[in-house]
Amino acid sequence: MNKCKSSENFENFNIDRLLIMYLRILVVSDELYYTNNSLPSTLIDIVRVLAKRGCKVCLVQPGSSDWVRYEKLFHVITFSRIPEYFTSFFKALQRSNETLFKAAASSLNLKVYRLLWEQSRSSDVILCYDVQYAIPAIIAAKITRKPVILLGDILYISYYRGLKDVSPLQLLMLLAWEKTVEYLVDRIAVWGPDDEKFLLSSGIAKEKIKVIPLSIDLTKIELLTKQPNDELPYRRLKQLKEKGFKIIMFHGNMSYSPNQLSVHHIIRNIAPALLKRDNNIVFVIVGANPKNIEQTNDQIIFTGRVNNIFSFLDLADLAIVPLTVGTGVKNKVLEYFALSKPVIATKIGVENLAVKNMFHCVITDIDEFPDKVILLLENPDLLATLGRNGQEYVRENHQFKNYERYVELANELSKSNFSKN
Repeated sequence: MNKCKSSENFENFNIDRLLIMYLRILVVSDELYYTNNSLPSTLIDIVRVLAKRGCKVCLVQPGSSDWVRYEKLFHVITFSRIPEYFTSFFKALQRSNETLFKAAASSLNLKVYRLLWEQSRSSDVILCYDVQYAIPAIIAAKITRKPVILLGDILYISYYRGLKDVSPLQLLMLLAWEKTVEYLVDRIAVWGPDDEKFLLSSGIAKEKIKVIPLSIDLTKIELLTKQPNDELPYRRLKQLKEKGFKIIMFHGNMSYSPNQLSVHHIIRNIAPALLKRDNNIVFVIVGANPKNIEQTNDQIIFTGRVNNIFSFLDLADLAIVPLTVGTGVKNKVLEYFALSKPVIATKIGVENLAVKNMFHCVITDIDEFPDKVILLLENPDLLATLGRNGQEYVRENHQFKNYERYVELANELSKSNFSKN
């Protein structure tokens, strides 16, 4: 009898594996996430896990059609974000508001509807990264009777937390647009429990929400950290470190509003207060597009875009994350943790993470950052302990294996949809 039961379980296991191997997933991106020279990104990490688990994946995203791509795991299709018949309108809108521009570009680009309809016919599940192109994807999915999963940050959390770049009318339009998307999709995958609580409070049914933690490739980070780096900013920072300067680091794309606000806090408040107390400190801002940011002190260094960011992060003695707005889980915090770097962050900087203050990191208000930096620099044992605990937290909670849950979720929806049809 046990033998029969074992045989039955084996057959069921094979059937599930067979279904996954033939699972066809259409991934719709709102940004140019994959080029030949791009750095690793969250979406590409997820797509590669899907492909390695045997799913047939097609990534559709804005971008130039003449890219040279060497990706063997999945297929990439690009489209023009701005339709020719609305070029002037879109350019004017983009100058006034980037978010509304993306919303209009996704909703009015008729070629996207046709492309997604064609691709959805040969797919089992549609995965939308953020809400920008979710409306065309949902319409294509409804016509072809395919389930849709929405994942990524929840836009309107940011705006409720104080972003000032939209008028009340624009905000109302964005809220209505995103709310519509959330009610029409079949599942919403979020990075952590804080996002889940917010969705529940806004009326989304619990069974519609799936928490899949944002994760990072620890093996790749370790390899990149060990690679030789001959970039000029890296050599300069290494020389400063050898001279005994303590490196306080923040990194991220400087075209992103929350990162810009964080840098302004560093320049105007945190750095001046700290340099009065300890002149043996250098603040390093690593990331692309450091525009419209006034550099007022030689001990605040902007590297601009770098080729191997993890070798730069590894030089840090301490990382600060003075975010006052933002959504989801912050990749930068996980990356600092992975490299065993002690972190001082705001509550928003560590939202969706089950971290303990003064155990995994220091969680505090922005005006207390200078005092906390001094506290850690004067206590090397505490500095080292926070680094070790943060690294252990990432290894236990944010490994790449988390992304296999997308395969299970897609398989569950595909089987359910097949039964209905």
